[in-house]
Amino acid sequence: MDSIINLLKEKNHYLKKFYTLNKAEIIRLAEGDFTRLDYFYQSRENILDVISHIEARMEEDLGKVQPASAITEDERQKVRRELDFKDDVVNQILDQDLQILTYIENAKTELIKELQEVKKNRQVISAYHSGPQSNKRLRTIK
Repeated sequence: MDSIINLLKEKNHYLKKFYTLNKAEIIRLAEGDFTRLDYFYQSRENILDVISHIEARMEEDLGKVQPASAITEDERQKVRRELDFKDDVVNQILDQDLQILTYIENAKTELIKELQEVKKNRQVISAYHSGPQSNKRLRTIK
């Protein structure tokens, strides 16, 4: 059972790293810095791969654990503490992900507005350079 508890601790360690990574990225996004998004998402993916590997090791070890009656009360408490910690961190990560998505969506909306404004300005400039359409037609008719 000690190996399961150690794996739970290791998993929680990587979940905490995931949380810390998100926290740093939220600060950058709040400042309008979107330059590291690719690196950010790749780092998250790497951490998730490690967590997945840890979970696979836990499943292997769980198959070797004796019946539940052989688990001591102390071991139950340690497992419960680690599972509670995991739940807390996962909920915090979900909140962070909502913040991250909000920053990205807001940036996309602003970019779309800017592109529409540029398009509108180009049309106005294009109309100005080419002059009124009716005058051109009159010149070709004469």
